[in-house]
Amino acid sequence: MSTPSVSNYAKRTLAICGITAVVEAVLLLTMADPMLLFFVIGPPAFLAVIAWRRRTHLARSRRLAGVAIGVGAFGIAAFGIASLQFHLNQQPDRPASLAPLLVPLVQWLAILAMWIAIVRQESREKREKLPASP
Repeated sequence: MSTPSVSNYAKRTLAICGITAVVEAVLLLTMADPMLLFFVIGPPAFLAVIAWRRRTHLARSRRLAGVAIGVGAFGIAAFGIASLQFHLNQQPDRPASLAPLLVPLVQWLAILAMWIAIVRQESREKREKLPASP
């Protein structure tokens, strides 16, 4: 029995999720409390789990790779800008940046929406494949 092959899109998605998690974590630690670290690392980690679970399905792997690129680019850019502003304007009376809270929240929403869409599609396909019972 042969094992199913992992698509190149799944491998890319896993790499993108890893890079995103590391870069966002480093940027977060330069400007905010480390308690937010798991909230920030959560979206790329969950996306990596979804990608690994669907690694043999080419169309879903491709869709997840696109989401990973979008979520990763958004997160790294937003955290980079927030970190740059934090280091350029270090004033004690300035309020803290909202990026450590808002960026992961947007990422969670995008990833959860994609996950729900994939689960719905899979359940629809599963219902269509079921034989009619006599």
